[in-house]
Amino acid sequence: MDSESQRVLTRLRGLRPPIRVVIAGREMPPFAVDKLVELEPLTAEELAGLPGALEATGGIPALVGAWLRGEPIQTALEARLLGLSEQARQVYMGLALLETPDLFLVRQALNLSASEMAQAVDTLLSVGLIDLSGAVFGREAARRYISERPTLEAQLSLALARRLKPQQALPLYRRAAALIEEADLPQVQRAYITWAEELIQRGFPRRAAEVLVEAPSHPEVWLLRARAFERAGMYKEALEAMRLLPDTPEHLALRAALYYRLGQADEALRCAEKALSGGMEARAEAQNTLGLIHLAKGNFPEAAAAFRRAAALWLGLGEEARRVAALSNVAVARARLNEDVEQVFKEVMDLVRDNPRLQAQTLINLGKEYERSGRLEEALASYQQAERQALEAGNLRQVALAQNNIGAIYHLKQAAKEARAYYHQAIQTARQGGELQILVMALGNLAELEGDPEAWQEAIAVAERAGYLDLAQQQRELLQAFMERSG
Repeated sequence: MDSESQRVLTRLRGLRPPIRVVIAGREMPPFAVDKLVELEPLTAEELAGLPGALEATGGIPALVGAWLRGEPIQTALEARLLGLSEQARQVYMGLALLETPDLFLVRQALNLSASEMAQAVDTLLSVGLIDLSGAVFGREAARRYISERPTLEAQLSLALARRLKPQQALPLYRRAAALIEEADLPQVQRAYITWAEELIQRGFPRRAAEVLVEAPSHPEVWLLRARAFERAGMYKEALEAMRLLPDTPEHLALRAALYYRLGQADEALRCAEKALSGGMEARAEAQNTLGLIHLAKGNFPEAAAAFRRAAALWLGLGEEARRVAALSNVAVARARLNEDVEQVFKEVMDLVRDNPRLQAQTLINLGKEYERSGRLEEALASYQQAERQALEAGNLRQVALAQNNIGAIYHLKQAAKEARAYYHQAIQTARQGGELQILVMALGNLAELEGDPEAWQEAIAVAERAGYLDLAQQQRELLQAFMERSG
């Protein structure tokens, strides 16, 4: 306001007329006022009648106004930021890019002195853009504003990422991809690896493999991508990811597991035996594959011995989940040796009581043993319990496998309606999780139920294209037997 208008209003106030004068400003008034109202961010309760307003604006009054008028929120935010110092704007945008506010980290990234940072924070607090912790009001609007300035976004993201732990840094490194320098590559690589390992641990191996496509090319990245594909059941893709890796015991152990899953038992045996010369992890993985090969050949004592060795090695490595998986395989081998099924699996179930994912896999193995011995009701109950545990764990592979097996039991019981429903569920779940192997099995089972050899042929083709040669041959033999029975 110009000085003359200020003098007139000051005199008017002194006369105490029966009117109210409302003055708006971004700073404290230079004279006494009857009432000072600070426009702090509006709360969820205050915006309850305006669905979507809080999420879009963070409750910042200027942004709420723009939202109500249908104006671009970023424009209103830009007008708000233009009145600030360059340092305050930089601090605000740095805080907006972080998942968790960290004032000290932002200060380091922007190379500000303590007094400069304090002044910037005080400014942002006074205009209601952040709270005392540094959390940004209207964070989504702030991020959209920053994304419209890609060079600035990349510069800020890189400065912040360089000071974060690997797992927290990856989203920022991805925003700063165009500015990453040679010296950043080791830390960028570690960020991708840490992020992917977390995804695998949480049960999203396929997403981990997709994320690693962007990572700097390095043998450690190739190996982790192969392991992610292996956990996702994409064995052909896993072998391709290992194409440039040398034949070390660790790599040979993984190759052995992949060859076995793809039905190439001779190649799996060759790699597994060579991997036994390696360290504990390579030997553990190789012994587990040897156990699977023995199990498939009907050499049950040798299979049980190999699985026990694998379990002992996983115990030494602190890999509890893999140890229990090996012990579950021991239970399968013991059941095939005519030991009491309930007893051998009870020992494993006691170990996995608090782990839904491991419980689901053990119950699937138990159900298969019941099914082999003709105990269909017990097999059905075991598969149904496995489905519930797998759903709780969020493991789509196990959910799809349990659903397919439930369908197979109903199929054997001549309950076509129930079998059809579960096969369709298994197909949908397998497709959702990218589980081609289970998809092929469920498609084949459904084709048999419906008496549809053409659909069965398509399932076989899917298996062949995915590299599941053993599964394709198995389905081909089942189809041939079906055709012979059908005349």
